[in-house]
Amino acid sequence: FGDFKVRVVYRSIIGNSGFHFRCTPIDHPVGLIGIQAEIDGRGWAVGGLYDTLKRGWLVQPDHNFVATYYKPKDWNEMIVEAKGRNVTVTVNDTVTAELKDDPGALEGHFALQLHGSDDVTVEFKTIELLH
Repeated sequence: FGDFKVRVVYRSIIGNSGFHFRCTPIDHPVGLIGIQAEIDGRGWAVGGLYDTLKRGWLVQPDHNFVATYYKPKDWNEMIVEAKGRNVTVTVNDTVTAELKDDPGALEGHFALQLHGSDDVTVEFKTIELLH
């Protein structure tokens, strides 16, 4: 996928997950390189953007900000939109991360993250490609 808009409705019970996009599969235990919109049951950085195996945190929301929009152990709606070099993440109608003129990849795969070293329980109600 290149440009897209995806809506993910999820409930994170325990652990850390993410919605990866514009990713490239690699022969490495992590399995890919690319950006993820953070789904974090601990509520530390929900809706942030992390570049796996490259740049690290691109946008890491403050924990106090996360507490204003994230509903722990309840259903949350995340919208991730990428148009050209601009990326926006919205969680429960709050813009949580924006990248302008990002130098990263312009296309790639979608993936759901599962930290192999963590206990993770995340339920996905909807994963919908809006455009």
